[in-house]
Amino acid sequence: MEPWVSFFASYFEDREGAERWILKCEGHGLAKIMMHQTQRLISLADDLPRIRPHEECLQLVFFLICAEHISKLAMAMTDKVSLGII
Repeated sequence: MEPWVSFFASYFEDREGAERWILKCEGHGLAKIMMHQTQRLISLADDLPRIRPHEECLQLVFFLICAEHISKLAMAMTDKVSLGII
């Protein structure tokens, strides 16, 4: 769980809040995928300036891919909830 907590902790008031949220996500298939993909894609985007300096467009592509992916998963989750599957 440490990689996830390290990544998401700055978005919460305290580390325990991040841990609680991560445990909730881990218990739900699509939420878990969304959390993992967000961490992977944003981490890659954050590393790009060191790998390809002055390629801000490439970094932006990773942010957009992440946003689109999470949006599609969120819509899939909403559809399952409205159909009573979740």
